[in-house]
Amino acid sequence: MSVRSAATVGGLGAANLRPQARLSSARARLLTNVSAQSAKGVHLRRYGAKLNTSRVRNVRADRQKGSVTRVRAAAEGSIEDQMAEIRGRRDDPRWWVQARVFDEVEVPVSIDRDEGAELNAYMTLPVSQFALVEMPLGGKLERLDEDLFAVYVPRVAVFDFFVEPRLECYVTHETDPVRSVKIVSRSCEVDGSPFVKSLNRCFDFHVETTFTWTSADDEDSFEAPAIVSTSIIDCLFDPPPPLSLLGKSVLEAAANAIFSTTLTSLQRTFIQNVSKDYNRWAKDSQYRTTRQKHFY
Repeated sequence: MSVRSAATVGGLGAANLRPQARLSSARARLLTNVSAQSAKGVHLRRYGAKLNTSRVRNVRADRQKGSVTRVRAAAEGSIEDQMAEIRGRRDDPRWWVQARVFDEVEVPVSIDRDEGAELNAYMTLPVSQFALVEMPLGGKLERLDEDLFAVYVPRVAVFDFFVEPRLECYVTHETDPVRSVKIVSRSCEVDGSPFVKSLNRCFDFHVETTFTWTSADDEDSFEAPAIVSTSIIDCLFDPPPPLSLLGKSVLEAAANAIFSTTLTSLQRTFIQNVSKDYNRWAKDSQYRTTRQKHFY
């Protein structure tokens, strides 16, 4: 074969190779485009997944918010229903919390006295004398009228708050059935926080204390002179929320425990102070004279 022929053959081979090169180039571009589209699709799918996840989270949050709102509304509704029930039974004392406590204490007095200063003479002095007797635990006794007194009871702890009761009481001498000094409450109010003050319209409180005595100058008495104090507390309480949630039995047990502890402490300390005052009055003529200035 000649050189020309060889060249011709070589030219034909090159010519035959050019379409294959173009085909490979087009195939490469196609593969590149496919890869790019695949990558874009993956990106879009990932973005869509993020959007779907965000939507799911928003839906869950809305559901949770709706659940909380429904629970809260149900709770508020139950409280409203309970308050309506309490208001409806307010006139029925069977639903009221009832507390009743009793305490009695006897305190002896000295038999060493001046002539004419018997215990009977002391206990029948005008009732204003009791305003001069020291009240226990920082309490106060204030005379308002001839036989009307204000009694300021020391602060009392009730659950997580404090109350400061103020009572108005009548103090009178009685002879039937026995000689006695009787203290009967006329009204009671509690002071403290706004919630504590709101309780004043929810309870009915009554206390009665009676002082009796045995005196050495009594002809038919063979006992040592002594003062006996007997007290009864009755209370009806219509508890408002949240106290009503504790239940009647729990509140009655708590009320009886509080009243019993408070009554025992106050009564026993006060009657001991009366005994001490009498012992001084019976032996100190100057003190008896000074005390007369307060008898009006």
